[in-house]
Amino acid sequence: MAKTGKISADFEQAWVDNPHTTYAQWVHEATDGRPDAGKTMVTRDKRTRMGAFHQYHGTEAEERVAEQFKSLSERSQVGGSRAVDTTKEPVDGGWLNPEMAFISGEQARRQMSAARTYLGASDFAIFEAVCVKACGPTRLASWVEKARNPNTRRIGKTADRVRGIARRLMAHWHGEAEGPAHSKIRVLRPLNKS
Repeated sequence: MAKTGKISADFEQAWVDNPHTTYAQWVHEATDGRPDAGKTMVTRDKRTRMGAFHQYHGTEAEERVAEQFKSLSERSQVGGSRAVDTTKEPVDGGWLNPEMAFISGEQARRQMSAARTYLGASDFAIFEAVCVKACGPTRLASWVEKARNPNTRRIGKTADRVRGIARRLMAHWHGEAEGPAHSKIRVLRPLNKS
């Protein structure tokens, strides 16, 4: 199997399941001893998955948090406010529930609101600018540091702040707090009363 990895800063190659491979073809490739049986090499654009966060050289865990944040932001745009008639009795209409988009969007908006409360308005706006609006390190440093032409020290300081925001958000979403020397302490959360 060929190695996977980065082609450039914005693109990476990876092995994914080939949707056009039949079971018989997969069995044939697997019996031949091919480690890439049923898979195909694709080139993925990192910007569509995590905005401009890949330019900040975060760890894999931080990149997953950036992907989750962008996905959550996109899902929170689905649906909207809707009026609820309490006098109407709900009726099961069949296999597909059209209200699931509203419910999913509602849950995503709650999670985004919780993240905004946890991070604070300024850090949330910075992480949103990176992940959703694809703001690169130089542009972000000029915005955050209020400098027309930021030097490398200011750009590095802003990149460290973005990676720190990703770590804090990871700790918040996964219920962990980082203590001294990155030891993980479990945080207890209240149960939902629903």
